[in-house]
Amino acid sequence: MELKEYIVKAEKQHGRKELTKALELAHPNNLTDAKAQRRGLPNYACVILARLLGINPIEVVAANELVTEKRQERREIWQSIMNEAEAQMLAVETKTAPEKEPSEKVVVRG
Repeated sequence: MELKEYIVKAEKQHGRKELTKALELAHPNNLTDAKAQRRGLPNYACVILARLLGINPIEVVAANELVTEKRQERREIWQSIMNEAEAQMLAVETKTAPEKEPSEKVVVRG
């Protein structure tokens, strides 16, 4: 997920004003700028955001770093963390997906 997706998800759960307050941001524009990927959030805000969403803070920190990091070698490190997190989420979703009941077979006699 990208940083903006984490922010949107948290805004839906808590509201924009409350989220800005919870993240201890000085101005609501800081959240808007982060969501638009014009700037990142402070790392402490990333940790708070992750806790609000119930996810590993390193995921949000990595997404945040991808917003601002210019060096390709470093971007690859952060991207690898994001890829691992997405793979883990997919594995969990697959394990917890409800099993489909076998459908009844219809016998057509002609």
